[in-house]
Amino acid sequence: MNLVFFGSSSFSLPAFLALASAAQHRLVGVAAQPDRPSGRNRRIQPGIIHQAALDHGIPIILPEKIGAEDAMATLRAWAPDAIAVASYGQYIPTRVLNLPPHGAVNVHPSLLPKYRGAAPLQWSIARGETLSGVTIFRVVKDMDAGDILAQEQHAIEPDETATQLSDRFSRIGADMLLKVLDQLEGGTALATPQDHAAATYAPKIEKHDGLLDWQKPAIDLHNRIRGFQPWPGCYFHHEGRPIKVWRSRPEPGGGEPGAVVDTAGPGPLIMTGDQALRLLELQPEGKKPMPGDAFLRGIRWTCGLRLG
Repeated sequence: MNLVFFGSSSFSLPAFLALASAAQHRLVGVAAQPDRPSGRNRRIQPGIIHQAALDHGIPIILPEKIGAEDAMATLRAWAPDAIAVASYGQYIPTRVLNLPPHGAVNVHPSLLPKYRGAAPLQWSIARGETLSGVTIFRVVKDMDAGDILAQEQHAIEPDETATQLSDRFSRIGADMLLKVLDQLEGGTALATPQDHAAATYAPKIEKHDGLLDWQKPAIDLHNRIRGFQPWPGCYFHHEGRPIKVWRSRPEPGGGEPGAVVDTAGPGPLIMTGDQALRLLELQPEGKKPMPGDAFLRGIRWTCGLRLG
């Protein structure tokens, strides 16, 4: 089949590479989000999928809206038999979905209908899930609501971060995508409607979602620290400045929430709403991440200090 790929993030890359190297299909074009300023100098550089398409010599468009007439004209010229989507980050209108004979299929890192939405990996971890997976489904007008074409369940490891889980699930999803495309071409794909009554949602993450509330249980804070990586990262304030926490570990402890209860271990131990949380890797504002014991040597906290 002639395929067009929609994707924009690091999660998209394994799927792009799988399609670009697939002997049984032809990747005739790619659509990605427009390039944005990045880095300390705010320079505009090609995004990860834009650069990958350039490296492979595959035509690419970067429309602000994929349903705009100029983008539609290019899609019609590419004449895809199917569209494959992985972390594109843009609403795909019906006029685009109806263009290819086999429609559009999406790689989604959750067990749909659970965790529909923009950030399924992050919220799965932040909410303490121990099982998740990857779903390939037909893209329809409603968000993540199309029929399921393939689904695999996988465990979330106890200390796995969203970054690590994304890397793992992106590779699993790329393999599943190729199998589904083969089934679509061969007419053997089986579509299973979702149970819409069982749907849960994973909304877009905002910066304030990373703020640590010491009144909450330690395991909840630990899961949020794992889940909200690489952005926005979890943080608290001390003396008016934010300090990010990249690794943590719940431990026994007693005292008032937000109180420093130990400074002799591999990082400060902070009391939460039930037990304590050891901060194993921290990043003060304007500095690089550092081990918790190195942080303590530089700041010299004492037991009893209350954190914001």
